[in-house]
Formats: sequence, structure tokens, C-alpha cells
Amino acid sequence: MTVLELRPREECAFDEVSLGEVMLRLDPGDMRIKTAREFRAWEGGGEYNVARGLRRCFGLRTAVVTALADNPVGRLIEDLMLQGGVDVSLVNWVPYDGLGRTVRNGLNFTERGFGVRGAQGVSDRGHTAASQLKPGDVDWDHIFGTLGARWFHTGGIYAGLSPTTPEVTGEAMAAAKRHGAIVSYDLNYRPSLWKSYGGQQRAQEVNRALAEHVDVMIGNEEDFTACLGFQVPDTGEDLTGLEAANFKAMIGQVTAEFGFSVVATTLRGVVSASVNDWGAIAWSAHDGFVEARHRPAMEIYDRVGGGDSFASGLIYGLLTTGDLQEAVEYGAAHGALAMTTPGDTSMASLAEVQALVAGTGARVQRLPACSWRSAAASRRQTFSDRSSMTTLRWGLIGASDVAATRIIPAMRQTGHQIAGVWSSTGEHAEQYARQHEIPDATSSLDELLSRPDIDAVYISTINRAHHAQTLSAAAAGKHVLCEKPVALTLPDAWAMVRACDAAGVVFGVNHHLPCAGTHREIRRLVTAGAVGQPLGVRVFHAVHLPQRLATWRLNDPAGGGGVPLDITVHDAAVLNRLLGKPLTAVASGVRQGPWDAAVDDAIMSAIEYEGSVLVQTHDAFTVQYAGTGLEVHGTEGSIFGRDVMTQDPVGSVVLRDASGEREVDIPDRRDLYEVSLEAFARAVDEKAEPAVTGAGGVRALAVALAVQEAALCGRRVPVSVEPVEG
Repeated sequence: MTVLELRPREECAFDEVSLGEVMLRLDPGDMRIKTAREFRAWEGGGEYNVARGLRRCFGLRTAVVTALADNPVGRLIEDLMLQGGVDVSLVNWVPYDGLGRTVRNGLNFTERGFGVRGAQGVSDRGHTAASQLKPGDVDWDHIFGTLGARWFHTGGIYAGLSPTTPEVTGEAMAAAKRHGAIVSYDLNYRPSLWKSYGGQQRAQEVNRALAEHVDVMIGNEEDFTACLGFQVPDTGEDLTGLEAANFKAMIGQVTAEFGFSVVATTLRGVVSASVNDWGAIAWSAHDGFVEARHRPAMEIYDRVGGGDSFASGLIYGLLTTGDLQEAVEYGAAHGALAMTTPGDTSMASLAEVQALVAGTGARVQRLPACSWRSAAASRRQTFSDRSSMTTLRWGLIGASDVAATRIIPAMRQTGHQIAGVWSSTGEHAEQYARQHEIPDATSSLDELLSRPDIDAVYISTINRAHHAQTLSAAAAGKHVLCEKPVALTLPDAWAMVRACDAAGVVFGVNHHLPCAGTHREIRRLVTAGAVGQPLGVRVFHAVHLPQRLATWRLNDPAGGGGVPLDITVHDAAVLNRLLGKPLTAVASGVRQGPWDAAVDDAIMSAIEYEGSVLVQTHDAFTVQYAGTGLEVHGTEGSIFGRDVMTQDPVGSVVLRDASGEREVDIPDRRDLYEVSLEAFARAVDEKAEPAVTGAGGVRALAVALAVQEAALCGRRVPVSVEPVEG
């Protein structure tokens, strides 16, 4: 049983959205602020740090709601945020007055402590753009309703920034709750924030009012005392040890008064600025108290941001596993690692967090020396491996949602360059380019394809346009990564394959699921004979179509709308790799959603694969709470994949056989789209194959078309996977 009831990933553009100020942190390194002659620049902010950790370390989709003065300092902060992978499309840009009398960007001078000298910070953040946000400035219903977010995080730093920020915070919380997002809040008491207007009394008034909206409350002993008025027994400013029992007693009082689903707190004992005891505990009504592994006398390099990294690890665990014990271990480990590097934000990887949770600690982790083609390398690929890969200069054909939410962040994360974007209307292309920091926009496809500084194109236009655009790109000598379905007919699809072959360019289809670490492990298990001879497969891919996508997918059958070409085709990309050749399909489809659809929005099918393997699928736009899954049943065992038919690097795999049931380790949790792009770039560089080839995309289309036809005609339909003339 999970601790929290979460919105389905498939209906949300973001896993997490943060509200808070993002400042420029100026770091004197090993010097003091008052004696330094140079400073290193970082970005940071308590609430933003959580979004960045969830994106950069844990690979989730995050965004930040903030405001910045539109000057070079604001653009520097934006550039730093882009490097962290956090979506900046929700930033409110405020015109700069040239001097900073009316609006400015926040600065935070922070020096690291050492030994008996504690860390010191000097904030310069009065009259900042973020502090001047007021109710009504942000369209929260658009963010949480139209776009969709599974989790909303904010905290006491932003709430204490100005007289208006508590109202903005409350407005955001109410909208998040209204649309089903989980709300977390880090109390993060800073006396300097409240000093000029009301002090601790005002802090308690604000935080106690906001606490009524909170599902997951986070803080330390000082936070709960100063912000909510709860006393922790036997603690004070001279605290040097960790007594979890005292915090448990306090949490008992907190949960008796407020209806929090989860309460979590870090346990920090300050031995010196360089050595801290570190731990964490959490509580939920379902689990009671759980405690992370205690790390006594832990060496600290830079303590700033440790609590924020704890919060992001905790949120990651609750979003992906639903297990409170795992979540608090992820939080404590991520916080510990964040304090070993400079800056507010974490530099840790998910693999490092998992290793620390497992007890690997600071031991050297060596990888086998072998080529990229070996199974070991593909399962344990490191970031140093990735740095040597080819990067490409891309043109985007289509100013689409999937490009904005998935491909553009993945391209930037993996070092690729985006040279330009095409849309059928120039105004939309220019608006999209501005929003996503793309240097050039055009409504002329010939103009985009004629550019010598573009190596490859990513096509994400409406399905019926894929064929013509791919042929044009191949004729221009551009490598092609095309969204699914590759085309609307098999003759058109095979013509695209032949055109790219003739032009000598790489042609890949952007089916993301085969790139998931979970699916690669399932394929490895089946290939290794873990289940014996496969007998049957069940696919659970019934999800809820987000409002922002409920357009042509429901009302344009001629353009490729409907479940088979949107979801079943993804199933087929997985099944064909797993089982081989599909033979026949039967299916039944209905229209069951709350919309006036021109196509079936729910389909169940039965597909026969070679070797008498039967597959059952349930694909839909109409199911909100089922979750997704893939089961493989064979003569010697069964594999159960839960939450694996998703765009995110999440989910679990369990193997059950005569020896019992055990969870399978998933060593590679990288972003699926980053994996796809890396494979495509490698194919360009080494004449290898992309993650899903053009022919592989065509064969997935063949299954989807057979299911579509079977649902319409009510009989068994053969699957045609052999090449046909266009």
C-alpha cells in the first residue's frame, strides 16, 4: 500500500513543480566573504533546489514558478537553471528599470564553515521580482489543471519573503489540491526573513495557516518550534547529538493537530562545521515511524542545501516506490551526498544515491573494461562514458508538446544543440522558439532543411505529416528521428525506410519504452531463459488523456487519432523486441470517455506471436488510477513489471519462479529520451542502429493497424510485417 494517492504520470506534464525565489549564489570558495576578491556563481533557492535535485539526480520532470528581473543577471540565473534541466517556461519575467529601484534579482553570499567556524550567509534580496509576486499573477489552474503536475513543493523561505508571498503560496496550494497534486512544504525557518515584519509570531501565524493545505510536512527541530510552535524535548542551540525519540514525541503532537499524511525531519548533530551527525526520520499514518540509517561524525564540505536534497530524495521515493522507509533512506543519502560538494544544489547521481543507501559508501566503484556493445557496459554506463559520445545539431520539425516536455530537456541534458524549429505558422514557431530558447524559427521547411549547421531532424508533427517530411529530410541529407507512429500506412512507412537507406542517413523512430531500464532488464531476463519458454504476456496501458492533449487524438481519425496509433503502437514496440514476429490480432474498441470522440478511446486486444505466444492488451485514454504494467508468463517463471509502461525512468520488476519471488535490480534509471538520443547519436557516429530502427517502427505500426482494423471489423486480422512497396 502506498502512503499517498498520486495522479497518474501520463496525464501530467510535470512530476513536480516548485514555487520559490531563485537567487544568484556568490561563493568565495575557501575565503571569507569580507576578504574575497573573486566569487564563483551558482543558482540556488530552497524550493528551487528540490526541483533541480529531482530533475538532475533523479531524472524526473520538474519546473519552477518564480519571477526574475529581465536583465543580464536574471538571464544568468536562467542559464544556470537550464543547465540543471528544470523547465523555465513558468518563469515570470519582469521589466528592469535600469537601476533596481523597483525590481531586482536576489543575491546570496555564502561562505562555507570549517572546524570551529560556522558557515555564514549574507542575503541581498529586498524588492526582488519573486518577492513582489501577488495573488492573481500566476495562472495556477493552467499549471495544475491544463498542464498537470503530480506534486507541488514550496516552503517557509518563500512564504517569509514579503507580505504578499504568503498569499501567493496559499493560492498555489489551494489550486494544487483542487487538481489532485500532492503538496509538500519545507518549513525552513530563517529569522532574517521575518525580522522586519512580525518576527517569530508572524512566522507562526503564516505557517500554521498554510499548514492546513499540506500533505507532506518537512523540517528540523528548530523549524517545528519556530514556525508551528511545537517544542522538541531536551534540544536547544547547543545540540550536539541526535535523539530520535525526542523528535518522535514532537511529531506525535504535530500530527494530532494537523492532518498531514507524512511528516519528515532531518536529524543533524553539529560536532563542528566540518563534522555533523546526520540522519532522518519520517512518519505516516500507514507506516508509523521509520528511521534512515544513522551516519555519525559525517564529514561536511558545504552544508548549504543538504536539507533541500533530503526533501528531493524523500519526494522521489514517495513518487516512485510509495514506500516510506525507502523514501527516507533516499532523502538522507541524497542530503549526505549533496553536502560533499560545493553549491546549493546536488551534484550526485541516482547510482551514487542508491549505492549509499545500499551501504557502498565511499568505496571505489570500478566498471569492467569492455566495449559499449557488451551487456555489462550497457547496464552500467556511467556519465564519463556519455561525455565521449557524438552530439548533434538538431532541427525540430514540429513545435510540439512532446518536444517541449521531453525531447528539448533530453537534448540539452546530453549535450546536443538545437539550431532551429519549424512550425506551419511563423507566429507559433517564433513564440515556441522564444519560450524554449531556440535561436531560430521558421515556417519554411525547405529553409530549415537547407541549413548546413543542422545534422539531424526530430519530427513530432501530426501523424499524417510524417511521411512527406521524412522524405524531404532524407533528400536534404539529414538524419531523421521520427515520433511514433512512423506513418499512417505501411506503404508510406516502408517508403520512408527506403528513402533514408538510399540517402545514407540514419532513420530512427522515437519509441521510448524499449529505452527504459525496466524493459531492458525484462528483455535480458527473457533472453536468459529466466521464465523458460514464454507462453503469454499481459499489457496494462490504460491511462488518462490529459486535457492539453485531448485534441486531434480524439477527433481526427484521418490524421492518426485514436488509441491504436497512440498507445497500442508503443505496446507493439515492446512486444516485438520481446517476442519476435506477430501473426494475428483480434480486438474490441469502445468510446467511453466524457468527450465527444470520433474514434475509439478504449481498446482490448489479443495478439498471437510466433511460437503460440498469446498477448492481451488493455489500452485506453479513459482510466485514471489503474497504473500500468507488463507481465510475462512462461514455463519456468513469471515476470511482473509494475508502472513500466510510462515515459519516466520508474517502475519495478519482480521475478517469480520455483525458488520464490524477488525484486530485480534496475541498474540504469536514466531518462528514456536521453537514452534514445544517445543511441541515435551513436548510430550516426558508428554506423550502428538507433534504439528503434525505421523498420522496427514500421513493424510496430503493423501491429497497431491490425488491432485498429480488428476492432472495426470484429474479426481476426493478420499482421503484415514484411516490406511492401510504396
